[in-house]
Amino acid sequence: MHRRSYRLLSTLHRSYHGTNQTNQAKRKYRVLLPAVAVALIWQYRNWRAQKQPIEIYRYGDNKRISDILAACPTLMNEPFQPSFFLTNTHAQTVFNAAGRKLIQDEDLSKIRKCYTFKDGTSVYLDWIDTNATKDPRATLFILPGVVSGTNGVGVKHLVALAVENGYRCVVFNYMSEHEEHRDHKCIIPGATCQTKDLATILRCVRNDIGEKHPMIAVGFSLGANILLNYLGDVVGDASKPLYNPMPLLLEDKEDFKMIQRKDEVEILADHPHAGQPYHCEFMSAICIANPFSLNVATRNLKKNRFHKVIYDLTFIPRRKILFSKNIDIFVPTRQGNDVQVIKKELLQELQNCGSTREMDEKFTLPLYTLKYGGNLSIEEFYNQESCKNWVHHVTIPTFCINAKDDPISPATIIPELYNNVVQAKNDKVVFAVTKGGGHSGWVDRTFPYYGNTWIERVTIEIIDAMCNKLNL
Repeated sequence: MHRRSYRLLSTLHRSYHGTNQTNQAKRKYRVLLPAVAVALIWQYRNWRAQKQPIEIYRYGDNKRISDILAACPTLMNEPFQPSFFLTNTHAQTVFNAAGRKLIQDEDLSKIRKCYTFKDGTSVYLDWIDTNATKDPRATLFILPGVVSGTNGVGVKHLVALAVENGYRCVVFNYMSEHEEHRDHKCIIPGATCQTKDLATILRCVRNDIGEKHPMIAVGFSLGANILLNYLGDVVGDASKPLYNPMPLLLEDKEDFKMIQRKDEVEILADHPHAGQPYHCEFMSAICIANPFSLNVATRNLKKNRFHKVIYDLTFIPRRKILFSKNIDIFVPTRQGNDVQVIKKELLQELQNCGSTREMDEKFTLPLYTLKYGGNLSIEEFYNQESCKNWVHHVTIPTFCINAKDDPISPATIIPELYNNVVQAKNDKVVFAVTKGGGHSGWVDRTFPYYGNTWIERVTIEIIDAMCNKLNL
């Protein structure tokens, strides 16, 4: 009797709890499935919404520009549409930098050349040649963002695609991890190096590739800002006569036209174009995710806690390395006689900096003031170094590609820049604006880990069109 009662109670217990567990599972699914459905619908709407025609801003009907655009079906007829799971601006930006397949150095035939300015600071150009036996169609001079370089994921993918299509690439690097360069000082844009000093580097490249070989410029982010400053200010239609940019110390270049030997030190001779507007070394240019206004970009880096963590705190560690390698250059900006004490204080202050703007205000601006004079605020300094002042003075075909949702360099300033282009009647500049893409992202395709992004395909497409126009 007791055994029967026990079995009956056990059966009822299991039945009761089994029913409860089933009901709990059903309740979970009733909540979870609609939530998943809503998330998928929302994601689908975002995905569809970003596939909109690209906005093109251009003045006039320059035939060469029209021919180039007509030969770019991806840019004109295939609106950017992100990968289904990367519709968010931050997802686009972060995935492009950290989620794509890495291209190994051994996959590229890279040669690094060091160029040292007379003040002791150095820059490094990586030369990546095509694997083809015939000469490259053109040379791409690539200016990455200041915290990037040849090893930047997006830069390396573009280089690999360009080399595959028959182009030589020369990539500008602000610093080098090679052991032989460990003790070198690095240039700091806007402080130890001005945009006009880029002209000296370009003459070195021109000397190596030949006077008639075509060269095309590609700039990313801050590199695009530097590039447009060069195109508009240094070699634009309103540029002032240029005499001597920063001299270079070169080895084994006795036949270099701009160099003369004096007291066993090679210095920059008077340039052939001295007293005249400087000669532009490029036949055309492409600017990608250009901030145009450094004031806006540096504020966006830290406009909220999320931006500060994802962007500003990601950028500044590499900048701190760049600055620390130059710490003795900053010594004259501080008062005191004990150099070692000043350097120690500077290094400590550098490590305590929590934002890009703070670093520039405490280090870049004082060095700029010491070297070039003036009494600028950080806002005035950023405004002075922003390419928005010079876009309408560009004299070669230039394509500027931006995304509306760029969290660092939003395209909201482009209508203002376009008005300046219209007032200047400049038919050489083209602005292309996509709805999505993030900052230098434009990641599309179903499996974005492999292959190239929309912006990389568009860039090569534009370059092909430029070269075909010149029958190269």
